[in-house]
Amino acid sequence: MTIRFARALSALFLAACQGASSTPSSAQSTRLGTTTNEVSASRRTAITQAVARVAPSVVTVQTEVVERVPADVFEQFFGGRSGQRAAAGLGSGFIVRPDGAIVTNAHVVAGATRISVAMKDGTTYPARLLGIDETNDLAVLKIDARNLPVAPLGSSSNLLIGEWAIAIGNPYGFILANSEPSVTVGVV
Repeated sequence: MTIRFARALSALFLAACQGASSTPSSAQSTRLGTTTNEVSASRRTAITQAVARVAPSVVTVQTEVVERVPADVFEQFFGGRSGQRAAAGLGSGFIVRPDGAIVTNAHVVAGATRISVAMKDGTTYPARLLGIDETNDLAVLKIDARNLPVAPLGSSSNLLIGEWAIAIGNPYGFILANSEPSVTVGVV
């Protein structure tokens, strides 16, 4: 590139920059507003709509498990005994009936001596275990509440290979104030 060509290109660039206004014209503003609306509308996908529909039924499950703690080697030598301690656990679940039936994972509640459920609004209920299926890692809990938001359930027989699968949970709801559910997606 010659020096003359470089200078001409620089002059053209500077002229273009000086001609550009720092404030958008009304036509530019209209285009920007339209673009913003289009982007906003494009963010409302099937996934965000599904999350909005199901999120009110997602709960946090808190458990307490009493664990046996062996005495350390030094205490064992002098006849020390093992003890017990309470360990806390957290998980997620979702409401399947408006009268308080909740589905969670079996590993969340296995061996729990105390179970409680926190709703999206922060209300906490004691829960009791109705049933557990460790093979399929499912458990059903019951809380004493009425008119709860229910997660609509589908049928796995309707799934198509390549379809989106969405997992929604709230395992940290007890820890983080005003937490929103966590969401992850995969493909069937």
